[in-house]
Amino acid sequence: MIPLHQFVGFKKNTLDEILSKTPIPKRFDFISIDIDGRDYPMWERLVNYLPKVVCLKFNPTIATGGRDL
Repeated sequence: MIPLHQFVGFKKNTLDEILSKTPIPKRFDFISIDIDGRDYPMWERLVNYLPKVVCLKFNPTIATGGRDL
């Protein structure tokens, strides 16, 4: 297990960039994304890695910016 706690950006410091600095293989078992409101857009930008299981937190009280998810 490689726990990470870092700021994730949309254009800089993306999940792909963060994971590329670790020994995590391209295909790994599990990722949990908890960003309080922008979880799904961050997940969409993960293109170089393929986890088997993904946990995305959903909070209906936080606006999604008008985007239907």
